[in-house]
Amino acid sequence: MNARGEKLFSDALAAELRRLHDAGLYTRDLQETNVMVEEGEGALRFHFLDLEDFRRASVVSHRRRMMNLVHLDRSIGRFMSRADRVDFLYAYSGRPVEKQARREIVSDLLKLRGSVERRHRRSDPAP
Repeated sequence: MNARGEKLFSDALAAELRRLHDAGLYTRDLQETNVMVEEGEGALRFHFLDLEDFRRASVVSHRRRMMNLVHLDRSIGRFMSRADRVDFLYAYSGRPVEKQARREIVSDLLKLRGSVERRHRRSDPAP
């Protein structure tokens, strides 16, 4: 996949995740291995696996949205540059993002990611 194709894929996935959140759906463990992609008729369709972790809420809170993004960021970080991952966050917002709002989005993500990383380090068995 070329850079343009990667950007189209990333933007489409961000829009799909935002659509799910706006519809009141979130998952407790969003990972790239739980997302399958189907390409057809000039569009991408996403299929989510591991549905037992999906939950419904009348409104998906900012924290739950960010936690989904953190979990996805942890799993795709091996495949995407930091700049591409930040672009994904901006695409998720679905609108042009002002400089201060960009900083807040990235700050929120980094704080939550740090707490998730610490929790995972504590739960990993010692070698």
